[in-house]
Amino acid sequence: MNPVLSLADWVYMITIIAILVTLAMRKDALIPSVIGLITIGTIFKGNIFEGLVVAFNAISAATIDLLSIIMTIAFVVMMNKVMEEAGTYRVLIAPLRKFLDNPFIAYWVIGIACVVLALCIRSTSTVLLIGTLLVPVAIVSGMPRIIAGMILAIYGKGIALSGDFITLGTANITAKSTNLPIMDVVAGIVPIWAATSLVAVVVTTIIAYKVIRERRGEDAGCEEMQAKAQAAFGDVKASLAGKIMAFVMPLAYIGDIIIMLNYKIFQGNNAIALIGGTTLVLAVVTAMLYYKADAFNKLVEFSRQGWAFAFTVFGPVVIIAGLFWLGGDHIKAIVGNPNLQGLTYDWGYWLAAHIPLNVFAVALICMLASALAAFDGSGFAAIPLGATLAVSLGTAIGANVTYLVAGAVMAAIWTGATLVPWGFLAVSAAMSGVDAQELSRRNMIPCGLGLVGAFLMVVYLA
Repeated sequence: MNPVLSLADWVYMITIIAILVTLAMRKDALIPSVIGLITIGTIFKGNIFEGLVVAFNAISAATIDLLSIIMTIAFVVMMNKVMEEAGTYRVLIAPLRKFLDNPFIAYWVIGIACVVLALCIRSTSTVLLIGTLLVPVAIVSGMPRIIAGMILAIYGKGIALSGDFITLGTANITAKSTNLPIMDVVAGIVPIWAATSLVAVVVTTIIAYKVIRERRGEDAGCEEMQAKAQAAFGDVKASLAGKIMAFVMPLAYIGDIIIMLNYKIFQGNNAIALIGGTTLVLAVVTAMLYYKADAFNKLVEFSRQGWAFAFTVFGPVVIIAGLFWLGGDHIKAIVGNPNLQGLTYDWGYWLAAHIPLNVFAVALICMLASALAAFDGSGFAAIPLGATLAVSLGTAIGANVTYLVAGAVMAAIWTGATLVPWGFLAVSAAMSGVDAQELSRRNMIPCGLGLVGAFLMVVYLA
């Protein structure tokens, strides 16, 4: 049977192209997404009024599906605020400072600290924390600022955010947009993430060691970094509550991991709920220990800040995701027609019937599409596009879609987090005192080769 594309399919593809062009022009993709949503809804329903309902339902479905992630991020930010004031993170990081005198050793200390800490408190918070407490000390001790920026971007953003194996935020977004079981998504991500990270680390290390040898101590006289280093060294005191929670927090998350590995009930959405619930309890307990009677007011204040941050990040994402929710099985409930097939699937089967697709071609298409869509600066909004493409095209050729999806996720996160100067990368650049565009250029080789490693692993496994 020869698949036939409908008008809605063509509008959907034109909208995706418009989104990619918009992102390439360094503009946000919200407007073309909304126009595409309303147009497709109108085509399905035959009038603009019901088309508006379809558009709203699509955004609502995306919001509901992603709400558990939004809640978890809000709770993490709330916990971070409490623990920062209590001094918990300073206690955790203080033992590492004695290893920062040698920039070669400092490279590994900061890199490993970024990855480990980001598993618990999210990558942006980690970059800010490490950038405040460890990076200035390392720079004053001889590490070039550009290398410090590369560490924060590659380790703190690329490796940590594309894995995210405790809070499972990245995996959950992927699972929601593809209707794949979240643990299947995680299982697919692990080997592709490992290949990407390993190649990126090897290449980054070679570059870093070369630059350190050539430019060691070049930035040590930077007054800004000297002031930050002095402040970091001079303020290591923590409250009793902070010291207690520095011990309790890691144990709590390790306990969650053990529970998730041993009890099937704590998988999928329940895994996110377990992490979110643990984070909320840690925030409340720390606040009660540290603020005592003032905990009531402080927690409300930090809760507002947490929700504000979460919706600032995901506000545009859920609207853009609404469009891509029409690409998968969500379309049946959104439009109210159980006989509909996702628009991305329509294109997948059409391409499979007209173009000689194979795993090599599908992996390349999905990863390129994800990378282009990641020019929003974070990579999250690109995941639904690449993931739904991977499922539809992969299903059409009979490939293992979990690995294709993982490749798309790597391309989205690594591009958005380590290469786009106006996105997450700007945080890494600011904390190391370098230009974001220069840092982007430095990251191109390790990130690009890392994604080549991911591509080859996807082709091999899928």
